Amino acid sequence: MEHISKVLERLRWDSNRLFEKVTRFDILMVLLLLFPLAIQVYINMPLKAYVQHNKAIIAEQVRAKADFLELKPVVKQDAPLKNTSQEFLTFFPEKNQMNNDLFKLKGSILKNKLQLISLSYDYENLKDIPLLKVKLQVKLKGSYRAQRSLVHDLFSNFPHLAIPTYTLKSEGSEMNESYLNIYLYYSTDNNQLTGGEKNAPPNL
Repeated sequence: MEHISKVLERLRWDSNRLFEKVTRFDILMVLLLLFPLAIQVYINMPLKAYVQHNKAIIAEQVRAKADFLELKPVVKQDAPLKNTSQEFLTFFPEKNQMNNDLFKLKGSILKNKLQLISLSYDYENLKDIPLLKVKLQVKLKGSYRAQRSLVHDLFSNFPHLAIPTYTLKSEGSEMNESYLNIYLYYSTDNNQLTGGEKNAPPNL
C-alpha cells in the first residue's frame, strides 16, 4: 500500500512539473491546431451534405421528367432534402451584408490596437452551392494579448467566418507578427449576381 502511495505521489509531482512548463503561447498553438477540425465539422461537412442533397434532388427531377415524357403517371413526391438544404442556407447572411462585415472586421483590428501591415482579398462562387466565399489574407503586428483578443472578437461577431490558417511569429519581444487566412460565407440563394466592379468588396 505504501509503495502505491509513493507511485501516485511521484505521478502527481511529475504532472505538476509538466503543466508548469505550459505557457499561454502553447495553449494558443493547441487551439489553432483545433481550428481545422472545427472548420471540418461546422463548415465542410454541412456543405458536403448540401451538395449531396442537391444532386439527389436533381436526379429525382430528371427521373420525374423522363416519366412524364413517357406518359407515365407521376406521383407527387415531398422534398425533405430541399427543405433541409434551405434551412442550412438560412444560417448564412445575405451577400449585401458583405461590405458592412469587411468594415467591421477592419474595425476589430484597429480596436485591438493591432498594426495592419497588409490586407488583400478575393471572392468566388462555390460550385453547386448558392454561397459566395470571400477570402482575405491579413498580416498584422501587435502584442500577444491583442492578437488573442482579436481572434475572440472575430469568432464572437462573425459566426459565418472561418480561419483555416493562423501563423504567429514572435520577434523576441512583446510584438508579434501574425498571418491569417480568413473566409467569410454569404448566401446568394435569391438569384444575386456576383462579379464586376459594382458587386466587388469595398476598397479597405
